Amino acid sequence: MIKNITKQKTTWSHELPEQPGIYIFFDETGTILYIGKAKNIKNRVLSYFRSEKNIKTERLIQEYDSIDWIITSNELHALLLEASLIYQHKPRYNVLLKEGSPFLYICCNDGSTTKLPKIELCRTKQNHESKTYFGPCIQRQNTRKLFEFLTRTFQLQTCTKNIPSGCLDYHLNRCAGTCRSDFDKEAYVQRYYAAKALLMGNKKACVEFLEKIIQEKNAQYNFEISKKIFQLLEEITPLLEQQTYKKQSRIYAQQLTLLLEKNLPSEREYAETANEIQSILSLPMAPERIDCFDVSHCQGTNIVAACVRFNQGKPDPSNYKRFIIKTLTKQDDYKALQEAITRRYANAEDYPDLILIDGGKGQLHAAEKILTLKKCAVASLAKREERLFSANLPEGLVLNTRTPVGKLFISLRNHTHNQAVSLHRIRACKNFQTKN
Repeated sequence: MIKNITKQKTTWSHELPEQPGIYIFFDETGTILYIGKAKNIKNRVLSYFRSEKNIKTERLIQEYDSIDWIITSNELHALLLEASLIYQHKPRYNVLLKEGSPFLYICCNDGSTTKLPKIELCRTKQNHESKTYFGPCIQRQNTRKLFEFLTRTFQLQTCTKNIPSGCLDYHLNRCAGTCRSDFDKEAYVQRYYAAKALLMGNKKACVEFLEKIIQEKNAQYNFEISKKIFQLLEEITPLLEQQTYKKQSRIYAQQLTLLLEKNLPSEREYAETANEIQSILSLPMAPERIDCFDVSHCQGTNIVAACVRFNQGKPDPSNYKRFIIKTLTKQDDYKALQEAITRRYANAEDYPDLILIDGGKGQLHAAEKILTLKKCAVASLAKREERLFSANLPEGLVLNTRTPVGKLFISLRNHTHNQAVSLHRIRACKNFQTKN
């Protein structure tokens, strides 16, 4: 469920829901300023307007233009959704969860004919047919505790030693015994799939295995195992609850898309907006297809670029493109932009009516140097003043962010920036994992 309240409304508190979810502060351009979670959205949002406020909150209240929210199934879903969106959009007034992955996953790697299956902890997901991921888990301490408990209870820890009598961890019941010459691979695989079934919520599939352990330990008068099994079920419950978030996340994503596109013109309104763009940029025709480019990197490393297309004022995800810059070993935004543009239009029939560059005069001139761009118009949009540059606007034109044209260009720029930052984050994480 999505609602919207603007600063202009004088009495809107009754519209706020008393349910768990996330709330989002937007500025007048539709840019996200702050994302928060709440057990009760109404109580939390109203707390921002009380007399006692810190400096950050005072600035936020002065700068925001509207507030939206998404109701979630429960408080845990709100927590997960908040972390995911802050990590993705990096709002100006959010301090925590901006850097590094806020999540952990438990990964069941089924292995291969030569490698043993095993359970691992990881921060990112990789598309691999032999791997099954459980998460995302925001409660890292409980997730690590569950991982350690699974590997110990089901004896899934492995080592690379080769000791016939077994390593020290084996005799402490920590290692699966891969170090021994008589290692029972079949029994290990059975334990692995029992643990995996338990993670998948199929507790029945583990009953026989767990009962067998209980019988063995009871025969040895070791009743601690009953307590351990209870702890196992207790620890796995939060993880199973978080699994339901995956089923709902698609709905939340659709709702967020509606929020981010609220400033975009309707099909009828776009005709007027396109005519205004044509007039401002002195174009031969009103543009229907507009592409936007942005480059992202961190101090010249992991350089990437993205291109987002809007068709008649709406996002066209089928024509989004992302590029890993291959020709540069050091930072050069202009050359990175030129490489991305050249690769994007390798097919000469796929040109848009207008290309918008995220940047100022320098980025505009770099794009204009590519001869093939003579087939369509080019403009650039500088962030600081939202100043628009083009061939007929050499000194730039400051956009009115409240007009349909201003909202359209800024929304297009923000979509592109999110795509570029997302790819950069993936590349940086992969390179970090490779080095470590």
